[in-house]
Amino acid sequence: MWLTPNKRCFDYAQHDVFYIKLISNEYFMRIIFLCGGLEPGRDGVGDYTRRLAGKLLEQGHEVAAVALADSNTEQQLAETQHLDGSSISVLRLPHTWPLQKRSAVAREWIDQFDPEWISLQFVCFSFHPKGLNFDLGGHLNLICQGRKLHVMVHELWVGEDTKSFSKEQVLGWLQKATIRLLFKTLAFDAVSTSNSFYQTCLAKIGVDAGQINIFSNLPVGHKPRTGLYDQLPGKVRRNRDQYLIASFFGTSDYRNPDLTIANLKFLAASTDKTLLVTHVGRATGVSNFFLKLSELLNLETHIFGECNDQDIADYFCSTDVGLSTYPKIVFEKSGSIAAMLNNGLPVLLLRDSFVTDERKIDWVEEAHRIGNLDQFMSQKNTFSDNYGVSQAAEKYIRVFESSRSMRIV
Repeated sequence: MWLTPNKRCFDYAQHDVFYIKLISNEYFMRIIFLCGGLEPGRDGVGDYTRRLAGKLLEQGHEVAAVALADSNTEQQLAETQHLDGSSISVLRLPHTWPLQKRSAVAREWIDQFDPEWISLQFVCFSFHPKGLNFDLGGHLNLICQGRKLHVMVHELWVGEDTKSFSKEQVLGWLQKATIRLLFKTLAFDAVSTSNSFYQTCLAKIGVDAGQINIFSNLPVGHKPRTGLYDQLPGKVRRNRDQYLIASFFGTSDYRNPDLTIANLKFLAASTDKTLLVTHVGRATGVSNFFLKLSELLNLETHIFGECNDQDIADYFCSTDVGLSTYPKIVFEKSGSIAAMLNNGLPVLLLRDSFVTDERKIDWVEEAHRIGNLDQFMSQKNTFSDNYGVSQAAEKYIRVFESSRSMRIV
């Protein structure tokens, strides 16, 4: 039940509708989050799930999480994970186990917790190495039987941004077929996704989805220039006012390096300061790409590598602008962009959107559309609160409330 046992309440019948009236306006739910992996720092959706669970626990809800296909363990793990003062009970099942075995163990563990809601955090690659989850729906119905099911779609099929025929497009067609089958099979109560483009894609296969923006997986940073900032070259720190510091964060797409380089050249020409391009976080190919930037554009660069979350957030507070290779049409699904925005850093997109996006968003824009770079970077921070975990947690609870079979008066 979603009511905690210590709440005083009474009920009455009216027009065949069952009402519950609370003496207090507070009410709490029991929620299980179901995702692929939960190894801290190694799974973006897992980190998202843990931070969201922690916030809901902080608000008084009872929350736990299950990793149904964890690639970072070879054995079943029932453990407590800690984040920002919250302790989260989690079950991690190795992806090498047969799906039938994982489903049975997950069902038993979930039954002991007895949640009203299960929220599936869906990425097709989380549950199959090629994202081909033909038999996932039936097993999820077994796991979730008797519970209300919410699906948060983080990723859809690949190939939507590919116009020419390719192996990726063929894989995307197969993934799309499995996702269509998944939603036909699943007994779900609510579906959400992070952006309007995915809402449109889901609508085309008959799924009505609401929108919940991805939030930052980083804490809020602090302004004093310490930590990573102190690792920058001495000449940059001594002459800070003469430098424009721009930073990538996490995985970037360098499949079209010429366009990214052209946009960085445009950025360098748009300021009378010296452009310093930095990268923080785990990524593949960044060293080769930065070497090319130095050779072709004579740009100064610096790579930090993997760092502590708080140090990254603090560094963003000493940076001028964020950089990303995400297309604008789906920027809301990027945790890296959300982390920069949540720390007050406007973001320039160095890749053209594969679908034209005419939205005017003050704090995120394609680089070639920027008219006044100084104005873009110095704008008043009216956006950071939109990308924190509190707002997302409130939206989840509203989704769960709106799908309840009982109404609160």
